Amino acid sequence: MDKKFTAQMEENLDHIASGDFDWQSMMKEFYGHFSSHYENALKNMDKIKDEETNIKCPKCGSPMVIKWGRNGRFYACSAFPRCKQTYTMDSNGKMIRDEDTDMKCPNCKSPMVMKMGRYGKFLSCSQYPRCKKTFAVDEDGKPIIPPIPKCPQCGQDTVIRVGRRGKFLACSGYPKCHFSMSLDEAKKKNS
Repeated sequence: MDKKFTAQMEENLDHIASGDFDWQSMMKEFYGHFSSHYENALKNMDKIKDEETNIKCPKCGSPMVIKWGRNGRFYACSAFPRCKQTYTMDSNGKMIRDEDTDMKCPNCKSPMVMKMGRYGKFLSCSQYPRCKKTFAVDEDGKPIIPPIPKCPQCGQDTVIRVGRRGKFLACSGYPKCHFSMSLDEAKKKNS
């Protein structure tokens, strides 16, 4: 949860990999700082509880709770695992709800909704997880339709995904099919 600590640790590991630091002395120094925090976390982690809200889940009517995840705080239905409804939270603690669109899913004809993900907005079928069709969107919120309609490896539809390095083309059959390529490469093949 501490970005400065993580950045410093990564820098130290880079120095170890290049042979500039002795890994044993670096680990001794790290453990000296870490052990007290670890002991404190063990004593107090049962005190971290879901924060109750007066917001009702739009899918099942159960109360929504605020949880902690690897990407920070988020809203989740208290009826989990029966109901898996979640929403991201903005920097002010407000719920970011899905936005209805007039677009229909090309696979199942259900409405598509605009969602907020780790890398920004994207379009998703409202019937997720039954239908997993998604589209990346441009700055104006318009869907980016894949330049290659079918995966060259397995024949399924391709989708544009967003990762740490930006947008790329991938097979919708992932994880069974691992086809992917950069959008620039896909555009060159289609021109």
